[in-house]
Amino acid sequence: MTPPLDGRRLSDIAHADDAGHLNGFLEHAGRAPYETSSIEWRLTLADGTWRHVESVATNLLLDPNVSGIVVTTGDIHQRKALEAQLAHQAFHDPLTNLANRALFQDRVSQALARARRSQSPVAVLFLDLDNFKDINDSLGQGAGDQVLCAVTQRLQGCIKGHRHGRASGRGRVRYLARRHVAAEQCRARGRTRAGKSA
Repeated sequence: MTPPLDGRRLSDIAHADDAGHLNGFLEHAGRAPYETSSIEWRLTLADGTWRHVESVATNLLLDPNVSGIVVTTGDIHQRKALEAQLAHQAFHDPLTNLANRALFQDRVSQALARARRSQSPVAVLFLDLDNFKDINDSLGQGAGDQVLCAVTQRLQGCIKGHRHGRASGRGRVRYLARRHVAAEQCRARGRTRAGKSA
């Protein structure tokens, strides 16, 4: 349920991160007679939750029959949710939910840029599962998928706070680490071996 304005400004019911942008949009609309413009923002509902909406503003201040700015707002929450889902699917491996090659390479580029600015080390750890093809051939691809997911979960538990990605090849996982790389990788490998032998 949308809260009533009760004399408040439209930005008063906007998400805190969008209020300033919305104010700027309305101010611009007030300076452009007969022009129509649009903006996407988040509307705070009466229960404290928020939804994505799109507002279209038309400046009719010079129209004697209106003498105001007409703002029409529509709910686009489902569209934004679908866009977010498609964006996630485009940059994540569907099996492990790890970053795919494109997203991982972007994260590596960002990490290298940060490392140059802060003079801190960066490392990429490539993992290849031995005899993974034998698992697929003997037990089927479903079993291989389960192994990949199990390995991913173990490694994410060992190396927290770092970026993970999966290469296009089956049985390969990549990890990007930023701090205390050597010690943390050694501890992670030790815990992984211990878990594997348990």
